Amino acid sequence: MTLLEQSPTSVKPQEAEALFKEARQRRRRLRMFRSIFVVAIVAAVLVLGFALHVIPGPGSPSHPSDSRPTPVSGTRSGATLVYAYNNLQVINADTGASRSLPLPAPQDGSSVLSVQGIGGSLLLNRDNTLWLYRPGLLGLPVNLGPSHGAIPGPTANEAWIWSDRCVTTVVCSNDGTGLSQGELRLVDTSGNQIGAPISLPDDATWFPTGDVVNAGLVLAVASIGPDAEEIWNPITNHVVHILPGVHAIASSGNLVAWDKGKACLPHCTVQLTNVETGTEKTFQLPTGATLSGGAAFSPDGSTLALSVGIGGTWPGTHPAAVALMDLRTQEVRLLPGTEMAMGLQSGPQTAFWSSSGWLFVAAFGGPHVLAWRPGEQRAIVLPKVRLPPVSLEPPQFQPGYPTLLAM
Repeated sequence: MTLLEQSPTSVKPQEAEALFKEARQRRRRLRMFRSIFVVAIVAAVLVLGFALHVIPGPGSPSHPSDSRPTPVSGTRSGATLVYAYNNLQVINADTGASRSLPLPAPQDGSSVLSVQGIGGSLLLNRDNTLWLYRPGLLGLPVNLGPSHGAIPGPTANEAWIWSDRCVTTVVCSNDGTGLSQGELRLVDTSGNQIGAPISLPDDATWFPTGDVVNAGLVLAVASIGPDAEEIWNPITNHVVHILPGVHAIASSGNLVAWDKGKACLPHCTVQLTNVETGTEKTFQLPTGATLSGGAAFSPDGSTLALSVGIGGTWPGTHPAAVALMDLRTQEVRLLPGTEMAMGLQSGPQTAFWSSSGWLFVAAFGGPHVLAWRPGEQRAIVLPKVRLPPVSLEPPQFQPGYPTLLAM
Protein backbone atom coordinates (compact mmCIF):
# COMPACT_ATOMS: atom_id res chain seq x y z
CA MET A 1 0.00 0.00 0.00
CA THR A 2 2.63 2.47 0.99
CA LEU A 3 5.71 3.01 -0.94
CA LEU A 4 8.98 4.73 -0.64
CA GLU A 5 10.85 5.84 -3.72
CA GLN A 6 14.41 5.80 -5.00
CA SER A 7 16.24 6.18 -8.25
CA PRO A 8 16.60 2.72 -9.80
CA THR A 9 19.28 1.78 -12.21
CA SER A 10 19.23 -0.30 -15.36
CA VAL A 11 21.52 -1.61 -18.06
CA LYS A 12 22.35 0.34 -21.24
CA PRO A 13 20.33 -0.94 -24.20
CA GLN A 14 22.34 -2.76 -26.87
CA GLU A 15 22.30 -1.21 -30.28
CA ALA A 16 21.98 -3.49 -33.28
CA GLU A 17 24.44 -2.93 -36.12
CA ALA A 18 23.85 -3.52 -39.82
CA LEU A 19 24.92 -7.06 -40.77
CA PHE A 20 24.75 -7.13 -44.57
CA LYS A 21 25.37 -4.89 -47.56
CA GLU A 22 23.08 -4.54 -50.50
CA ALA A 23 23.29 -7.55 -52.83
CA ARG A 24 24.61 -7.27 -56.29
CA GLN A 25 22.05 -7.17 -59.06
CA ARG A 26 23.17 -10.42 -60.73
CA ARG A 27 23.17 -12.53 -57.56
CA ARG A 28 20.27 -10.81 -55.85
CA ARG A 29 18.11 -13.86 -55.29
CA LEU A 30 20.93 -16.07 -54.01
CA ARG A 31 22.23 -13.41 -51.58
CA MET A 32 18.65 -12.84 -50.31
CA PHE A 33 18.27 -16.44 -49.16
CA ARG A 34 21.72 -16.41 -47.59
CA SER A 35 20.92 -13.17 -45.75
CA ILE A 36 17.67 -14.54 -44.33
CA PHE A 37 19.48 -17.60 -42.97
CA VAL A 38 22.33 -15.59 -41.39
CA VAL A 39 19.96 -13.02 -39.86
CA ALA A 40 17.97 -15.79 -38.17
CA ILE A 41 21.12 -17.31 -36.65
CA VAL A 42 22.50 -13.97 -35.42
CA ALA A 43 19.14 -12.91 -33.98
CA ALA A 44 18.90 -16.13 -31.98
CA VAL A 45 22.41 -15.59 -30.58
CA LEU A 46 21.65 -11.98 -29.65
CA VAL A 47 18.40 -12.90 -27.89
CA LEU A 48 20.08 -15.68 -25.93
CA GLY A 49 23.00 -13.46 -24.95
CA PHE A 50 20.72 -10.63 -23.87
CA ALA A 51 18.61 -12.95 -21.73
CA LEU A 52 21.70 -14.34 -20.00
CA HIS A 53 22.99 -10.82 -19.40
CA VAL A 54 19.89 -9.33 -17.77
CA ILE A 55 18.99 -12.22 -15.46
CA PRO A 56 21.43 -11.91 -12.57
CA GLY A 57 22.12 -14.39 -9.84
CA PRO A 58 21.34 -13.59 -6.19
CA GLY A 59 24.79 -12.14 -5.66
CA SER A 60 24.89 -10.01 -8.80
CA PRO A 61 25.94 -6.39 -8.19
CA SER A 62 23.52 -3.57 -8.84
CA HIS A 63 23.83 -1.59 -12.05
CA PRO A 64 25.76 1.71 -12.07
CA SER A 65 23.65 4.55 -10.73
CA ASP A 66 24.37 6.69 -13.78
CA SER A 67 23.21 4.10 -16.31
CA ARG A 68 20.34 5.00 -18.61
CA PRO A 69 16.94 3.50 -17.69
CA THR A 70 15.47 0.96 -20.08
CA PRO A 71 12.17 2.42 -21.36
CA VAL A 72 8.91 0.58 -21.03
CA SER A 73 7.49 -1.28 -24.01
CA GLY A 74 4.43 -0.15 -25.92
CA THR A 75 1.99 -2.06 -23.70
CA ARG A 76 -0.12 0.21 -21.51
CA SER A 77 -0.74 -0.54 -17.84
CA GLY A 78 -3.87 1.60 -17.53
CA ALA A 79 -2.82 2.48 -13.96
CA THR A 80 -3.07 5.76 -12.09
CA LEU A 81 -0.34 6.40 -9.52
CA VAL A 82 -1.15 8.46 -6.44
CA TYR A 83 1.86 9.89 -4.63
CA ALA A 84 1.47 11.63 -1.26
CA TYR A 85 4.11 13.65 0.53
CA ASN A 86 4.06 17.45 0.68
CA ASN A 87 1.05 17.35 -1.63
CA LEU A 88 -0.96 14.77 -3.56
CA GLN A 89 0.27 13.94 -7.08
CA VAL A 90 -2.08 12.05 -9.42
CA ILE A 91 0.02 10.54 -12.22
CA ASN A 92 -0.95 8.62 -15.36
CA ALA A 93 1.52 5.72 -15.39
CA ASP A 94 1.44 5.49 -19.21
CA THR A 95 1.59 9.12 -20.30
CA GLY A 96 3.25 10.75 -17.30
CA ALA A 97 0.52 13.41 -17.18
CA SER A 98 0.04 14.57 -13.60
CA ARG A 99 -1.86 17.05 -11.48
CA SER A 100 -1.22 18.26 -7.96
CA LEU A 101 -3.72 18.53 -5.12
CA PRO A 102 -3.05 20.14 -1.72
CA LEU A 103 -3.08 17.83 1.28
CA PRO A 104 -5.93 18.56 3.69
CA ALA A 105 -5.19 19.92 7.18
CA PRO A 106 -1.88 21.38 8.33
CA GLN A 107 0.93 19.11 9.46
CA ASP A 108 0.71 19.44 13.24
CA GLY A 109 0.20 15.94 14.60
CA SER A 110 1.33 12.42 13.88
CA SER A 111 3.65 11.93 10.94
CA VAL A 112 1.67 8.89 9.77
CA LEU A 113 0.77 9.34 6.10
CA SER A 114 -0.92 6.60 4.08
CA VAL A 115 -3.29 6.02 1.19
CA GLN A 116 -5.77 3.18 0.59
CA GLY A 117 -7.99 2.45 -2.40
CA ILE A 118 -11.67 1.69 -1.86
CA GLY A 119 -13.53 0.96 -5.08
CA GLY A 120 -12.73 3.90 -7.32
CA SER A 121 -12.29 6.23 -4.35
CA LEU A 122 -9.20 7.05 -2.29
CA LEU A 123 -8.73 7.20 1.48
CA LEU A 124 -5.88 9.37 2.75
CA ASN A 125 -4.76 9.29 6.37
CA ARG A 126 -2.95 12.34 7.73
CA ASP A 127 -2.54 13.82 11.19
CA ASN A 128 -4.74 11.09 12.73
CA THR A 129 -7.59 12.08 10.41
CA LEU A 130 -9.01 10.18 7.44
CA TRP A 131 -10.09 11.93 4.25
CA LEU A 132 -12.15 10.51 1.38
CA TYR A 133 -11.53 11.51 -2.25
CA ARG A 134 -14.36 10.54 -4.61
CA PRO A 135 -13.71 8.64 -7.90
CA GLY A 136 -11.40 10.61 -10.18
CA LEU A 137 -10.09 12.48 -7.14
CA LEU A 138 -12.28 15.42 -8.08
CA GLY A 139 -13.71 17.95 -5.67
CA LEU A 140 -12.81 18.57 -2.05
CA PRO A 141 -12.07 15.57 0.19
CA VAL A 142 -14.57 14.56 2.88
CA ASN A 143 -13.41 14.42 6.50
CA LEU A 144 -14.25 10.98 7.94
CA GLY A 145 -13.01 11.77 11.42
CA PRO A 146 -10.27 10.46 13.75
CA SER A 147 -8.18 7.66 12.33
CA HIS A 148 -4.91 5.79 12.66
CA GLY A 149 -5.42 4.48 9.12
CA ALA A 150 -7.71 2.63 6.72
CA ILE A 151 -7.80 -1.16 6.33
CA PRO A 152 -9.39 -3.11 3.45
CA GLY A 153 -12.97 -4.10 4.31
CA PRO A 154 -15.01 -7.25 3.66
CA THR A 155 -15.60 -6.11 0.04
CA ALA A 156 -13.66 -3.98 -2.44
CA ASN A 157 -16.14 -1.14 -1.86
CA GLU A 158 -15.71 -1.06 1.92
CA ALA A 159 -12.95 -0.17 4.35
CA TRP A 160 -12.37 -0.28 8.09
CA ILE A 161 -11.31 2.92 9.87
CA TRP A 162 -9.14 2.22 12.89
CA SER A 163 -9.18 4.85 15.64
CA ASP A 164 -9.21 5.19 19.44
CA ARG A 165 -9.80 7.81 22.06
CA CYS A 166 -6.08 8.02 22.81
CA VAL A 167 -5.47 9.95 19.60
CA THR A 168 -5.70 13.37 21.24
CA THR A 169 -5.01 12.49 24.90
CA VAL A 170 -1.82 11.71 26.75
CA VAL A 171 -3.32 9.17 29.13
CA CYS A 172 -5.88 6.65 28.01
CA SER A 173 -7.32 3.56 29.64
CA ASN A 174 -10.17 1.19 29.09
CA ASP A 175 -12.58 1.72 32.00
CA GLY A 176 -10.12 0.80 34.72
CA THR A 177 -8.45 -2.13 32.94
CA GLY A 178 -5.36 -0.07 32.16
CA LEU A 179 -5.46 -1.21 28.53
CA SER A 180 -5.90 1.18 25.64
CA GLN A 181 -8.78 0.12 23.43
CA GLY A 182 -9.35 1.11 19.82
CA GLU A 183 -12.35 0.67 17.61
CA LEU A 184 -13.21 -0.03 13.98
CA ARG A 185 -15.80 1.71 11.83
CA LEU A 186 -16.88 0.23 8.49
CA VAL A 187 -17.51 2.75 5.66
CA ASP A 188 -18.44 2.49 1.98
CA THR A 189 -17.13 4.37 -1.07
CA SER A 190 -19.26 7.40 -0.18
CA GLY A 191 -17.91 7.54 3.37
CA ASN A 192 -21.19 6.37 4.89
CA GLN A 193 -20.75 4.35 8.07
CA ILE A 194 -22.13 0.81 8.03
CA GLY A 195 -23.41 -0.30 11.42
CA ALA A 196 -22.09 0.71 14.82
CA PRO A 197 -18.40 1.00 15.77
CA ILE A 198 -16.80 -2.27 16.91
CA SER A 199 -14.32 -2.32 19.80
CA LEU A 200 -11.04 -4.18 19.45
CA PRO A 201 -10.45 -7.09 21.87
CA ASP A 202 -9.53 -5.74 25.32
CA ASP A 203 -7.59 -8.71 26.68
CA ALA A 204 -4.33 -7.07 25.48
CA THR A 205 -3.12 -3.97 23.67
CA TRP A 206 -4.09 -5.24 20.22
CA PHE A 207 -3.81 -3.18 17.06
CA PRO A 208 -4.56 -4.00 13.38
CA THR A 209 -1.49 -4.54 11.21
CA GLY A 210 -3.37 -3.57 8.05
CA ASP A 211 -3.35 -7.15 6.74
CA VAL A 212 -6.65 -8.93 6.14
CA VAL A 213 -7.76 -12.43 5.13
CA ASN A 214 -11.16 -13.86 4.29
CA ALA A 215 -11.76 -14.72 7.94
CA GLY A 216 -10.89 -11.31 9.39
CA LEU A 217 -8.13 -8.88 10.35
CA VAL A 218 -4.59 -9.60 11.48
CA LEU A 219 -4.03 -8.15 14.97
CA ALA A 220 -0.68 -7.73 16.71
CA VAL A 221 0.18 -7.01 20.34
CA ALA A 222 1.73 -3.62 21.03
CA SER A 223 4.16 -4.73 23.73
CA ILE A 224 7.82 -5.51 24.28
CA GLY A 225 8.49 -9.21 24.02
CA PRO A 226 7.83 -12.12 21.64
CA ASP A 227 5.67 -11.41 18.63
CA ALA A 228 2.05 -12.44 19.01
CA GLU A 229 -0.53 -12.10 16.26
CA GLU A 230 -4.03 -13.44 15.65
CA ILE A 231 -6.80 -13.42 13.08
CA TRP A 232 -9.85 -11.67 14.51
CA ASN A 233 -13.30 -11.38 12.90
CA PRO A 234 -14.78 -7.99 13.86
CA ILE A 235 -18.28 -9.00 12.73
CA THR A 236 -18.51 -12.03 15.03
CA ASN A 237 -15.96 -10.71 17.57
CA HIS A 238 -14.17 -14.06 17.57
CA VAL A 239 -10.50 -15.00 17.22
CA VAL A 240 -10.40 -17.53 14.39
CA HIS A 241 -6.66 -18.30 14.25
CA ILE A 242 -3.56 -17.77 16.41
CA LEU A 243 -0.20 -16.87 14.85
CA PRO A 244 2.28 -17.25 17.74
CA GLY A 245 5.78 -15.88 17.42
CA VAL A 246 5.38 -14.54 13.88
CA HIS A 247 5.51 -11.24 12.05
CA ALA A 248 2.94 -10.97 9.24
CA ILE A 249 4.25 -9.20 6.15
CA ALA A 250 1.38 -9.70 3.64
CA SER A 251 -1.96 -11.47 3.27
CA SER A 252 -4.41 -12.57 0.58
CA GLY A 253 -7.48 -14.81 0.63
CA ASN A 254 -6.76 -17.40 3.32
CA LEU A 255 -2.97 -16.93 3.18
CA VAL A 256 -0.71 -15.01 5.54
CA ALA A 257 2.97 -14.56 4.67
CA TRP A 258 5.29 -14.11 7.62
CA ASP A 259 8.83 -14.33 8.90
CA LYS A 260 10.35 -14.63 12.34
CA GLY A 261 12.28 -11.40 12.08
CA LYS A 262 15.62 -12.92 13.07
CA ALA A 263 19.09 -12.95 11.52
CA CYS A 264 18.99 -15.60 8.82
CA LEU A 265 21.65 -14.91 6.20
CA PRO A 266 22.75 -16.43 3.91
CA HIS A 267 19.62 -18.63 3.66
CA CYS A 268 16.47 -16.70 4.66
CA THR A 269 12.94 -18.02 4.37
CA VAL A 270 9.35 -16.81 4.19
CA GLN A 271 6.47 -18.89 5.53
CA LEU A 272 2.91 -19.09 4.23
CA THR A 273 0.09 -20.12 6.56
CA ASN A 274 -3.38 -21.06 5.34
CA VAL A 275 -5.55 -19.80 8.21
CA GLU A 276 -8.49 -21.91 7.03
CA THR A 277 -6.70 -25.28 6.95
CA GLY A 278 -3.79 -24.49 9.29
CA THR A 279 -1.24 -25.80 6.78
CA GLU A 280 2.13 -24.08 6.43
CA LYS A 281 4.75 -23.99 3.69
CA THR A 282 8.29 -22.63 3.73
CA PHE A 283 9.86 -20.78 0.78
CA GLN A 284 13.59 -20.09 0.66
CA LEU A 285 14.73 -16.73 -0.67
CA PRO A 286 17.61 -16.59 -3.15
CA THR A 287 20.98 -17.05 -1.44
CA GLY A 288 22.11 -13.82 0.19
CA ALA A 289 18.65 -12.18 0.09
CA THR A 290 16.80 -11.08 3.20
CA LEU A 291 13.58 -9.14 3.72
CA SER A 292 14.32 -5.43 3.62
CA GLY A 293 10.98 -3.70 3.07
CA GLY A 294 7.34 -4.43 2.35
CA ALA A 295 5.62 -7.34 0.62
CA ALA A 296 2.40 -7.59 -1.39
CA PHE A 297 0.30 -10.27 -3.06
CA SER A 298 -0.85 -9.83 -6.65
CA PRO A 299 -4.60 -9.19 -7.13
CA ASP A 300 -5.19 -12.85 -8.07
CA GLY A 301 -3.16 -14.07 -5.09
CA SER A 302 -0.77 -16.11 -7.25
CA THR A 303 2.41 -14.09 -6.75
CA LEU A 304 4.04 -12.48 -3.72
CA ALA A 305 6.43 -9.57 -4.35
CA LEU A 306 9.05 -9.07 -1.65
CA SER A 307 11.46 -6.19 -1.14
CA VAL A 308 14.83 -7.72 -0.28
CA GLY A 309 18.35 -6.66 0.51
CA ILE A 310 21.26 -8.57 -0.98
CA GLY A 311 23.51 -9.21 2.00
CA GLY A 312 21.52 -7.40 4.68
CA THR A 313 18.40 -5.43 5.57
CA TRP A 314 17.81 -1.71 5.24
CA PRO A 315 19.37 0.61 6.33
CA GLY A 316 22.70 -0.19 4.77
CA THR A 317 24.80 0.21 1.65
CA HIS A 318 24.15 -3.23 0.16
CA PRO A 319 22.15 -3.60 -3.08
CA ALA A 320 18.36 -3.97 -2.97
CA ALA A 321 16.00 -5.81 -5.31
CA VAL A 322 12.53 -7.35 -5.56
CA ALA A 323 11.98 -11.09 -5.24
CA LEU A 324 8.97 -12.83 -6.78
CA MET A 325 7.42 -15.87 -5.12
CA ASP A 326 5.25 -17.80 -7.59
CA LEU A 327 2.76 -19.88 -5.58
CA ARG A 328 1.81 -21.97 -8.61
CA THR A 329 5.31 -23.10 -9.60
CA GLN A 330 6.81 -22.77 -6.07
CA GLU A 331 9.62 -20.71 -7.64
CA VAL A 332 11.32 -17.80 -5.88
CA ARG A 333 13.56 -15.54 -7.98
CA LEU A 334 14.95 -12.04 -8.12
CA LEU A 335 13.18 -9.82 -10.64
CA PRO A 336 15.76 -8.49 -13.15
CA GLY A 337 15.73 -4.73 -13.53
CA THR A 338 14.87 -4.02 -9.88
CA GLU A 339 18.45 -4.08 -8.59
CA MET A 340 19.63 -0.78 -7.17
CA ALA A 341 22.48 0.50 -5.06
CA MET A 342 21.42 1.74 -1.64
CA GLY A 343 22.96 4.53 0.45
CA LEU A 344 22.56 5.90 3.92
CA GLN A 345 20.13 8.52 2.58
CA SER A 346 17.97 5.88 0.89
CA GLY A 347 14.82 4.28 2.21
CA PRO A 348 13.57 0.74 1.76
CA GLN A 349 12.45 -0.31 -1.69
CA THR A 350 8.77 -1.28 -1.88
CA ALA A 351 6.67 -3.13 -4.47
CA PHE A 352 2.92 -2.72 -4.98
CA TRP A 353 0.29 -3.90 -7.47
CA SER A 354 -2.37 -2.18 -9.54
CA SER A 355 -5.85 -3.67 -9.93
CA SER A 356 -4.90 -4.58 -13.52
CA GLY A 357 -2.15 -6.90 -12.26
CA TRP A 358 0.92 -4.76 -13.00
CA LEU A 359 3.68 -4.55 -10.39
CA PHE A 360 5.25 -1.19 -9.60
CA VAL A 361 8.45 -0.60 -7.63
CA ALA A 362 9.95 2.53 -6.09
CA ALA A 363 11.95 3.58 -3.07
CA PHE A 364 12.50 6.66 -0.95
CA GLY A 365 14.99 9.12 -2.43
CA GLY A 366 14.66 9.35 -6.23
CA PRO A 367 12.37 10.14 -9.15
CA HIS A 368 11.87 6.84 -11.00
CA VAL A 369 9.15 4.17 -10.86
CA LEU A 370 9.68 0.66 -12.22
CA ALA A 371 6.91 -1.42 -13.78
CA TRP A 372 6.59 -5.13 -14.48
CA ARG A 373 3.87 -7.04 -16.30
CA PRO A 374 3.57 -10.75 -15.39
CA GLY A 375 5.06 -12.82 -18.18
CA GLU A 376 7.81 -10.31 -18.98
CA GLN A 377 11.45 -11.14 -18.20
CA ARG A 378 12.35 -7.91 -16.40
CA ALA A 379 11.05 -4.74 -14.82
CA ILE A 380 11.45 -1.53 -16.78
CA VAL A 381 11.51 2.15 -15.89
CA LEU A 382 8.39 4.14 -16.71
CA PRO A 383 9.95 6.66 -19.14
CA LYS A 384 7.44 9.48 -18.66
CA VAL A 385 6.86 9.27 -14.90
CA ARG A 386 8.86 11.41 -12.50
CA LEU A 387 8.18 11.58 -8.79
CA PRO A 388 8.66 14.89 -6.96
CA PRO A 389 12.03 15.36 -5.25
CA VAL A 390 12.32 14.69 -1.54
CA SER A 391 14.54 16.83 0.69
CA LEU A 392 16.28 14.99 3.52
CA GLU A 393 18.08 18.03 4.85
CA PRO A 394 16.88 20.35 7.65
CA PRO A 395 15.32 22.78 8.29
CA GLN A 396 12.46 21.26 6.27
CA PHE A 397 10.18 19.22 8.50
CA GLN A 398 9.81 15.64 7.30
CA PRO A 399 6.18 14.44 7.42
CA GLY A 400 7.14 10.77 7.46
CA TYR A 401 7.96 8.75 4.37
CA PRO A 402 6.25 9.38 1.02
CA THR A 403 3.53 6.93 0.13
CA LEU A 404 2.54 5.66 -3.31
CA LEU A 405 -0.48 3.72 -4.56
CA ALA A 406 -1.56 2.31 -7.93
CA MET A 407 -5.22 2.39 -8.86
